[in-house]
Amino acid sequence: MILKGYEIARQVARLPECVGQVCPEIENFTHNAFGKTAHGMAVESSLDLALGCNSLSYALLCSGHEPMAWYETLLAKIVRYRPFWERYVHFNVGTAPGGLEVLLGMDHVARPLRPGDKPFAWQSVNLSSFLRDGPIGPALLCFFARGVRRCAARRRGGWLVR
Repeated sequence: MILKGYEIARQVARLPECVGQVCPEIENFTHNAFGKTAHGMAVESSLDLALGCNSLSYALLCSGHEPMAWYETLLAKIVRYRPFWERYVHFNVGTAPGGLEVLLGMDHVARPLRPGDKPFAWQSVNLSSFLRDGPIGPALLCFFARGVRRCAARRRGGWLVR
């Protein structure tokens, strides 16, 4: 869900101003009681709105594997959260997601181990390790937010910041 949210934020940040409706599909595949819970669906919906979407679409009644009473729990959660989501969308108008994103190439785990590293230390790659060790292979550190576009194509310490 978090990775999907990041993908949505990345797409929303790149939309032209003429796009007025941003609507993710809240997927509930496999459409059964052992899949996403009603609470999980509400959390994903809230996350998508927080990351720049202004409407929601649901794939709920697709298979009929469960009794209709089970689907009612999903629909009741939407009804319960709708007033909050409507206020949130109104409050969020004119804002854009922002932050840092490290786009790593296929060789990002190829850094050599340093003395004292655990045997699989190379698998833990995050912003601090990227800044400490530098990129191994193709990588890009970028900002994604409309408010930071003024920084476009500025070079800092040999790294291109977009």
